[in-house]
Amino acid sequence: MIKIIVLIFVCSLITILGFIISNQYKKRIIIFKDLSKFCSICENKIKLNKISIKEIIDENKEIFSKEFIDIAYNYYILGNEEYNSNILNFEEEKMVKDFFSSIGKMDLDTEINNMCAYKKNMECKLKYLLDNKASGQLGAKLGILLSLIVFIVFI
Repeated sequence: MIKIIVLIFVCSLITILGFIISNQYKKRIIIFKDLSKFCSICENKIKLNKISIKEIIDENKEIFSKEFIDIAYNYYILGNEEYNSNILNFEEEKMVKDFFSSIGKMDLDTEINNMCAYKKNMECKLKYLLDNKASGQLGAKLGILLSLIVFIVFI
């Protein structure tokens, strides 16, 4: 009886781990959607109102995900070079760090061109993530499959 309870517990943990991995992929998609949206907002606000990037982040907190706000505050507002998101992979982390380290430091025209270029990069990354969404859902499927295999083998 205890063996079955432990087995069910282990299988549940494996399944939960699979869903956590799948959820991380969804969060990556959300972050890149927010980054693209942020570039569009910045481009418009900088052209029309000439307000700072920090003000843009502060006044638009409610339209962005918690993960994006956390990244924006750590990289841009706090300037925390040591911060690493637990959601993004190394390549994406570098892309986001480079983006936040480059904005708000140039003249108006260069800043707008910079935002357009980064927006294209963010949209390309987003398209890649969306095109490979099936691989993001693979974590949940593998978690379920692995837990079933473990359950069958040990029963």
